[in-house]
Amino acid sequence: MFTVHGDCNGFQKEHMTSVKRRRVEEEREMNGTMSNNNTVGEQPSARCRNFLRLARNPCVLQSEQWKPGYETLYTPLQEDVMINLRHTEQISFSSGCFFIADMAGNYLKKDSGNVINLWRYDNEARRLYVARSLLFTNWQVYEDCLSQLDFT
Repeated sequence: MFTVHGDCNGFQKEHMTSVKRRRVEEEREMNGTMSNNNTVGEQPSARCRNFLRLARNPCVLQSEQWKPGYETLYTPLQEDVMINLRHTEQISFSSGCFFIADMAGNYLKKDSGNVINLWRYDNEARRLYVARSLLFTNWQVYEDCLSQLDFT
Protein backbone atom coordinates (compact mmCIF):
# COMPACT_ATOMS: atom_id res chain seq x y z
CA MET A 1 0.00 0.00 0.00
CA PHE A 2 1.41 3.35 -0.98
CA THR A 3 0.71 6.39 1.15
CA VAL A 4 1.27 9.99 0.16
CA HIS A 5 2.90 12.08 2.86
CA GLY A 6 3.01 15.83 2.99
CA ASP A 7 4.53 18.47 5.15
CA CYS A 8 2.89 21.70 6.25
CA ASN A 9 4.15 23.52 3.15
CA GLY A 10 2.32 21.24 0.74
CA PHE A 11 5.36 19.17 -0.30
CA GLN A 12 4.36 15.58 -0.93
CA LYS A 13 6.32 12.39 -1.35
CA GLU A 14 5.22 8.84 -1.91
CA HIS A 15 6.70 5.73 -0.35
CA MET A 16 5.82 2.30 0.95
CA THR A 17 4.51 2.43 4.56
CA SER A 18 2.38 -0.65 5.04
CA VAL A 19 3.54 -3.15 7.59
CA LYS A 20 1.43 -6.26 7.86
CA ARG A 21 0.91 -8.00 11.15
CA ARG A 22 0.09 -11.63 11.70
CA ARG A 23 -3.60 -12.31 12.22
CA VAL A 24 -4.62 -13.41 15.68
CA GLU A 25 -6.15 -16.61 14.27
CA GLU A 26 -2.88 -17.54 12.56
CA GLU A 27 -0.99 -16.91 15.77
CA ARG A 28 -3.37 -19.15 17.70
CA GLU A 29 -3.10 -21.92 15.11
CA MET A 30 0.68 -21.85 15.42
CA ASN A 31 0.57 -22.09 19.22
CA GLY A 32 -2.50 -24.33 19.64
CA THR A 33 -5.69 -23.17 21.37
CA MET A 34 -7.64 -24.04 24.47
CA SER A 35 -11.42 -23.89 24.93
CA ASN A 36 -11.34 -20.72 27.06
CA ASN A 37 -9.64 -18.75 24.25
CA ASN A 38 -6.28 -18.74 26.03
CA THR A 39 -3.47 -20.01 23.91
CA VAL A 40 -1.31 -22.86 25.17
CA GLY A 41 2.20 -21.62 25.92
CA GLU A 42 1.29 -18.04 25.08
CA GLN A 43 2.91 -15.35 27.16
CA PRO A 44 0.64 -12.75 28.83
CA SER A 45 2.24 -9.97 26.75
CA ALA A 46 1.22 -11.78 23.55
CA ARG A 47 -2.41 -11.95 24.70
CA CYS A 48 -2.36 -8.24 25.50
CA ARG A 49 -1.33 -7.43 21.91
CA ASN A 50 -4.98 -7.92 20.98
CA PHE A 51 -5.65 -4.55 22.58
CA LEU A 52 -4.11 -1.15 22.04
CA ARG A 53 -4.20 0.89 25.26
CA LEU A 54 -4.24 4.66 24.94
CA ALA A 55 -4.42 7.06 27.85
CA ARG A 56 -6.22 10.37 27.54
CA ASN A 57 -3.51 12.76 26.48
CA PRO A 58 -3.55 16.12 24.67
CA CYS A 59 -1.02 14.66 22.21
CA VAL A 60 -3.34 11.80 21.13
CA LEU A 61 -6.24 12.55 18.83
CA GLN A 62 -8.67 10.31 16.95
CA SER A 63 -11.15 10.20 14.13
CA GLU A 64 -13.70 7.59 13.16
CA GLN A 65 -14.55 9.48 9.96
CA TRP A 66 -11.33 9.22 7.98
CA LYS A 67 -11.14 11.04 4.66
CA PRO A 68 -8.39 10.62 2.04
CA GLY A 69 -6.11 13.48 1.11
CA TYR A 70 -5.33 14.82 4.60
CA GLU A 71 -8.88 16.13 5.05
CA THR A 72 -9.62 14.24 8.27
CA LEU A 73 -10.53 16.30 11.33
CA TYR A 74 -9.04 14.82 14.51
CA THR A 75 -10.55 15.36 17.97
CA PRO A 76 -8.80 14.75 21.32
CA LEU A 77 -9.39 11.48 23.16
CA GLN A 78 -12.04 12.18 25.76
CA GLU A 79 -11.12 9.21 27.98
CA ASP A 80 -8.68 6.32 28.26
CA VAL A 81 -9.43 3.68 25.62
CA MET A 82 -8.56 0.10 24.84
CA ILE A 83 -8.95 -0.68 21.13
CA ASN A 84 -9.64 -4.30 20.21
CA LEU A 85 -7.32 -5.19 17.33
CA ARG A 86 -8.82 -8.63 16.65
CA HIS A 87 -10.98 -7.40 13.78
CA THR A 88 -8.38 -5.03 12.37
CA GLU A 89 -7.33 -6.36 8.97
CA GLN A 90 -4.50 -3.95 8.28
CA ILE A 91 -2.59 -1.15 9.95
CA SER A 92 -1.05 1.70 7.99
CA PHE A 93 1.14 4.59 9.07
CA SER A 94 1.65 8.09 7.76
CA SER A 95 3.03 11.43 8.84
CA GLY A 96 2.40 15.01 7.84
CA CYS A 97 0.18 17.93 8.79
CA PHE A 98 -3.37 17.28 9.93
CA PHE A 99 -6.46 19.23 10.98
CA ILE A 100 -7.12 19.33 14.72
CA ALA A 101 -10.47 20.13 16.33
CA ASP A 102 -11.68 20.80 19.85
CA MET A 103 -13.90 18.40 21.81
CA ALA A 104 -17.01 19.72 20.02
CA GLY A 105 -15.47 19.08 16.59
CA ASN A 106 -14.75 22.73 15.72
CA TYR A 107 -11.54 23.33 13.76
CA LEU A 108 -8.67 24.73 15.87
CA LYS A 109 -5.43 24.43 13.93
CA LYS A 110 -3.22 22.44 11.60
CA ASP A 111 -0.41 20.51 13.27
CA SER A 112 2.20 17.95 12.25
CA GLY A 113 2.24 14.44 13.63
CA ASN A 114 2.16 10.71 12.97
CA VAL A 115 -0.98 8.73 12.17
CA ILE A 116 -1.90 5.10 12.66
CA ASN A 117 -4.89 3.95 10.58
CA LEU A 118 -6.75 0.81 11.66
CA TRP A 119 -8.40 -0.83 8.63
CA ARG A 120 -11.38 -3.21 8.72
CA TYR A 121 -13.09 -5.19 6.00
CA ASP A 122 -16.73 -4.50 5.15
CA ASN A 123 -18.27 -7.77 3.95
CA GLU A 124 -21.30 -6.04 2.46
CA ALA A 125 -19.37 -3.44 0.45
CA ARG A 126 -16.46 -5.88 -0.07
CA ARG A 127 -13.78 -3.33 0.64
CA LEU A 128 -11.37 -2.16 3.32
CA TYR A 129 -12.10 1.06 5.17
CA VAL A 130 -10.40 3.00 7.96
CA ALA A 131 -12.39 2.21 11.10
CA ARG A 132 -10.30 4.44 13.33
CA SER A 133 -7.45 6.85 12.74
CA LEU A 134 -5.14 7.92 15.56
CA LEU A 135 -3.00 11.07 15.39
CA PHE A 136 0.02 11.50 17.66
CA THR A 137 1.55 14.96 17.90
CA ASN A 138 4.23 13.78 20.37
CA TRP A 139 6.91 11.40 19.06
CA GLN A 140 7.44 9.62 22.38
CA VAL A 141 3.73 8.81 22.78
CA TYR A 142 3.73 7.54 19.18
CA GLU A 143 6.75 5.31 19.90
CA ASP A 144 5.00 3.91 22.99
CA CYS A 145 2.01 2.99 20.84
CA LEU A 146 4.25 1.36 18.24
CA SER A 147 5.89 -0.72 20.96
CA GLN A 148 2.45 -2.02 21.96
CA LEU A 149 1.96 -3.07 18.34
CA ASP A 150 5.45 -4.65 18.23
CA PHE A 151 6.62 -2.32 15.43
CA THR A 152 9.68 -0.93 17.19
